[in-house]
Amino acid sequence: MKKICLHFIKNLKSEKRRFIFPFVFLAVLSYSIFAIDVIGNQSGEWNSENNPYNMIGDITVPANEILTINAGVEVIVQGNYLFTVAGKLLSMGTEEDSIFIHSNSEGVNWNGIRLENEIETSVFQHCRIENAELAIKSVNSAVNIVNCTFFHNEKAIDIFGIGNQSNVLIQNCVVKEESVIRLFAAIIFIITSGRELRRGI
Repeated sequence: MKKICLHFIKNLKSEKRRFIFPFVFLAVLSYSIFAIDVIGNQSGEWNSENNPYNMIGDITVPANEILTINAGVEVIVQGNYLFTVAGKLLSMGTEEDSIFIHSNSEGVNWNGIRLENEIETSVFQHCRIENAELAIKSVNSAVNIVNCTFFHNEKAIDIFGIGNQSNVLIQNCVVKEESVIRLFAAIIFIITSGRELRRGI
């Protein structure tokens, strides 16, 4: 948001710049003031009206609880934190309004999302996840990952399914910048930088 505003101001003529700068400044200030800090146990709904959600510590969706992240939500991870899902996570972005989860700086600098529910199916739909050591790790947990983009992660997806028949769907996803998909069940599937997974597995 801040970068977009500054770029917009830079390209204005000087007289227009003086007029519009106060309004842009207020927009950036409002964006910061109304941010929500999240930490610890989380459930319920996250909505784009409350953007951004600043993840200031480890987060857990408790067992038997559901967290729904709605279209357009931006989550900014403020450190090397882990997002654990013992319950159910529904990340329901759309083609027009995706969900964006990333760190507060460049480089790989947060742990990622770990799924541990062996019964419920978590969903990632139209999500963009960046800067994680391992963006999504499923441990005997059913998950649908559809129309998602993984950018500049050390690893994109790690599915560990030994001893559990949990269903996994990965479809129409794009992996960039040396991310990896690893399935430790029947096969190992690796995607190198810039490749796309279109048909799904």
